Amino acid sequence: MTRVIEKKKSRRRSLIAAVIVILVAAALAAVALWLNRSGRLTPSGDRTEVYNFASDTGTVTCGVGDGLAVASSSGLKVFDRTGMQTVGETYVASQPVLTSAGGYGAAYDIGGEQVRIFTAGGPVRNLKADGGVTAVRLNGKGWCAVCAEESGYKGAVTVYRPSGAVAYKWLSGEGYVLTAVVSRDGKYLSVLTLTDSGSRVVFLRTDREAPLGEAVLPGELLLDIGYTEKGVLYGISGDVLYRLDEHKGAEEVYRYEESTLSGWSFSGGPVLALSAYRTGGACRVLDITGQEPEELGSFKEGITSLAADKNTVAVLTSAGLIIYDRADCELSAEYKEAASGLSVSLTEDDRAIVAERNTAVVYSLKTAG
Repeated sequence: MTRVIEKKKSRRRSLIAAVIVILVAAALAAVALWLNRSGRLTPSGDRTEVYNFASDTGTVTCGVGDGLAVASSSGLKVFDRTGMQTVGETYVASQPVLTSAGGYGAAYDIGGEQVRIFTAGGPVRNLKADGGVTAVRLNGKGWCAVCAEESGYKGAVTVYRPSGAVAYKWLSGEGYVLTAVVSRDGKYLSVLTLTDSGSRVVFLRTDREAPLGEAVLPGELLLDIGYTEKGVLYGISGDVLYRLDEHKGAEEVYRYEESTLSGWSFSGGPVLALSAYRTGGACRVLDITGQEPEELGSFKEGITSLAADKNTVAVLTSAGLIIYDRADCELSAEYKEAASGLSVSLTEDDRAIVAERNTAVVYSLKTAG
C-alpha cells in the first residue's frame, strides 16, 4: 500500500478558515445527496416492471447492474433483475447515500464509518473508514475511493482494490477533501479539495508517492469532478464546465452563467441539465461530448433528475420521462406516466428506473412500436 501525506502549510487563522469549514460541510452534504424499497416485480405494459416498497425517512434509490438498490434511515435492500431481494441489512443512518458504477454499488451514511459494497446479485464486502465518511466513488471496475475525516488533517482518501485491499491512502494538509475519483484502470486518483483561495484538484498515481500535478482555480467552487469512460477528467461549478489535466490545469469548456445548473453526468461524456429560471426561458439538456454543444431537448417544465451513460440520456421532468439516443441525438422514448417520479437512474441492461414515493418503475429505453 502506498501512503502519502501532504504536508500542512502554515496559515494565518482567520474568519476565512471558519467560513471554509461551513462551506465544506454544506458542499459535502449537497454533493453526496445529489450524487444519488421491499417488493416483487409486477408486469405493467410498457412500464414492464414495478418495485413496490414502504417509504422510510430519507429513502434513496439507485440502479445497480440490472437491479435496484434502496437505502433509508433504517438500512439497505437490494433487488435483482427479477425482483428477488439479494441484500437486506438493518442499521441506522442519518443521511443515507447510494452510488453505483459498472455493476457495483455502495451505500453509506454521511458521517458514519461503514461503506457497504454490493452488486445486484448480493453483498460484496463492508469497508470501515478511520473517520467519518464524507464521500464514496466507484470507478466501474470494482475500485473504490473513500473520502473521510482524518484527525490532524483536512481529510483523507483511501483507495481500495476490487479485492478489498487498500492500494493507496492520501492525507490532505492544504485543502478540505470534497470528493475523489479513480480512473477506470485504477492507476490514477484525482482529489477535489477546497482551500481558502478556491478549488484545487490534486492528480496522483496509486503506485507512487509524488503528486503528478494540480489544477488550481482561484475564487471558484467546483461541485464535482469525474472521469469519462475514455479517461478524460472534468470538473463542474455552478457556472462553468472545465476539462482538468495535471499539465494544463483547468481549461474552460462551456460557460452557462445565465442558467441554473440542475444536473450533470460525466461517464459517457459531459451532459448538462440547465434551467433558465433567471431568464424565464426553457430548461435545456446539452451533450458536450463533441466539438460543439448539442441540445438534446428543451422543456417548459422543470428538470427533476438526469441520468446518462455512453449510449443514453434520460431526463425526468414534471411532465414525464424523456429518453434520448446519444448516437443520433434523437428522442427514443417518452413516458408521461412518469411525471410523478422523484429520480431516474439507468441500469447496465439498458433500462431506466424511475423512483416514486413508494414504488420504482422500470421503463424500456425505446418505445415499443
